[in-house]
Amino acid sequence: MYDGGNDAGEFQMKCVIYDFETLSLDVDNGVAVSLAMLNFDTSRFVDQPYEYEELLDYCDTIKYDVEDQVKVHKRVMDPGTLKWWGEQSKEAQALLKPSSEDVSITKTFEFFTTNAADGVDWFLTRRATLDQPLLKSLCESSGNTMPYSYWKFREVVSLINGLTFGHNIPDNFIPEGLKDKFVAHDPTADISMDVMRLQTIVQEIQ
Repeated sequence: MYDGGNDAGEFQMKCVIYDFETLSLDVDNGVAVSLAMLNFDTSRFVDQPYEYEELLDYCDTIKYDVEDQVKVHKRVMDPGTLKWWGEQSKEAQALLKPSSEDVSITKTFEFFTTNAADGVDWFLTRRATLDQPLLKSLCESSGNTMPYSYWKFREVVSLINGLTFGHNIPDNFIPEGLKDKFVAHDPTADISMDVMRLQTIVQEIQ
């Protein structure tokens, strides 16, 4: 039987986690609001743990021009999603406001490949059904394909469920001391919190 060992130093994966905020759940035709991505290294989880604020600072973000998507790329907004946004926190809603720095979705591939570190082992999103196919769709707007190979993809929810199997721990738990710092549906906060969740679990099982 294979013995992979359990030394913390052996658990070393270079990762990118990313998250979109959108105005529709239609990955092929829906409007995207923003994309955040974060490079992290699992080897730090035990010996040099990340701080939540540190991860927020490490995030790279891009915000999209909604009008350009509707008029030029014929992407659509979903009334149900717009209603859902109206029920979220003021902090989250503020992230939807247009700005002079909003860019075309055709910049997605360049943004992603520029900010992803070299030699990434895993690319992660919270779930497989939205962010990964949406990334593919937006990259295709500039004539590009997915910026990473399909076999490098991992789903955060599945990782959390697997690592905590049998312990009845929700996949959206908030690590101790971070509840008041977290702004749900801010993509930088969402991906930083998922890294903190994974780090907390790994520390517990070492």
